[in-house]
Amino acid sequence: MASSHKLPLIAFTLGLFLFTACTNPTRGTPWRSLPLATGSLEIYYEEPNFAPFAPHTLHFYLEQDGETRLLASTQLHNDGANLGDHNIEFIEVNSDRWQIWLKGAEQADEVWLLEQSDGAVTLAKEE
Repeated sequence: MASSHKLPLIAFTLGLFLFTACTNPTRGTPWRSLPLATGSLEIYYEEPNFAPFAPHTLHFYLEQDGETRLLASTQLHNDGANLGDHNIEFIEVNSDRWQIWLKGAEQADEVWLLEQSDGAVTLAKEE
């Protein structure tokens, strides 16, 4: 009789474990890298999991001095297609500034500005 009382607890624990395992944020899959004077910008993506035409989630990480820091995240609406070279363009504005153009099949181009100043790196979406 005592074991029948443990069954709901075991089911709850298993369900909580599976939910947590499926929802933990991850860095994603490496996609593109931009070498910088003070490190590198690493762009990772996450595939749409449950809806085939959902957007990709992109994460911009700064790797600098042995540390990794998340700068920003965004979504790229690409009609469910795989990401490729046609979806991104790096334009060097000058030695301390880069434009990052994201191009999705279902959205207007999105432009991000990366700036380096005195070892600090910032990334902001241009409006």
